[in-house]
Amino acid sequence: MAAKKKEDVNQDVSVVNANSVLNSFLKQNKADHYNFEVDHNYKVKCSSLLLTSALGGGLGPGVHRFIGLASGGKTSCSLDFMYHFLNTPSPNGCARRGVYIKSEGRLSENVRNRSGITFVNNTDEWVDGTCFVFESNIYEAVFDLKRQLIQIPNLEIFFITDSTDSLIKRDDAQKPDDQAITVCGGSLAFSVFLKKVGLAMSKRGMVDLYISQIRDVIKIDKYEVVVPKQGKASGPRALEHQGDTVLEFLPRYSGELILEGEKKSKPIGHFCKCRILKTDNEKYEEVRYPIRYGQVGANSVWTSFEIVDMMIMWELVTKKGAWFPFSEGQRAELIAKFPDIEIPEQFHGSENIRLFLEKNEEIQKFLFDKFTSVVT
Repeated sequence: MAAKKKEDVNQDVSVVNANSVLNSFLKQNKADHYNFEVDHNYKVKCSSLLLTSALGGGLGPGVHRFIGLASGGKTSCSLDFMYHFLNTPSPNGCARRGVYIKSEGRLSENVRNRSGITFVNNTDEWVDGTCFVFESNIYEAVFDLKRQLIQIPNLEIFFITDSTDSLIKRDDAQKPDDQAITVCGGSLAFSVFLKKVGLAMSKRGMVDLYISQIRDVIKIDKYEVVVPKQGKASGPRALEHQGDTVLEFLPRYSGELILEGEKKSKPIGHFCKCRILKTDNEKYEEVRYPIRYGQVGANSVWTSFEIVDMMIMWELVTKKGAWFPFSEGQRAELIAKFPDIEIPEQFHGSENIRLFLEKNEEIQKFLFDKFTSVVT
């Protein structure tokens, strides 16, 4: 074996020295970085198969933002993600808890019941799988609470701030009504806070979700250059930069209503629409998922509608005129799995597929779990 050239030996020594320098630097400055901490990687789904799929499995640790008009579904969707977070074991072996920042004073009994989440106001009752409601709209109090909680080891927390538009600086809250508040005070507070904890949130498995309203820009000069924004979100631009996921919830029109019976007169649900403005899987699309009224316990997403959509999308049933026959493989799988249930060869109209699933809940659950395992 030929001996190494002198320059090759010198190069190897230099590389070893570089590694030593880097290692020494990391140890001496471990308070300034997170390289020695374990990454908390996971995705948390929601009840909608379609939205979970479009987001590449759901939301991961980090900062997220939901924007849109009032009654667009922002709060309900964010609570649904929290519900699944709290009811799914952490792949990192951590305890899981929620914190809901109630800055607008809106968290009605109906919303609580629909979410399926156990909300608590007493710190002694804040245990794994529950959500503590922090009733404050003071920037400093909200941010200080988060900064302290994310330091706790072996604990993953899902934060929801509802909403950013109601937060105010402590000094401004104490000013008389006729005295102007700090210009861009909220934007500066967010920018500083996210610089301090944005990386730690993601690294330690925290989900920090912010709800914001939209605000139109009124232009006097039609030639005025407007700075680009993600949707029409109000509030700080730091959230646009730091946000891993940004969803814009769109207005609901009469065409989105789901009506009851043959006469189609009584609304029994609607389709919630949201546009993906920012995501890590390069899917920037509009998602439309069904909501059923009068449900509790995180059951508002109309599962049977989505299963039918997924079956058609993946050609487990195919459309032939007004008929929807099963694929041979899918029908054979259901017959083998559920021998006591008569599995039709085809359905007249997609509505009858949905009714079949709702009549046979065990088949509906089997297909839901099957699709969930794929999209997550």
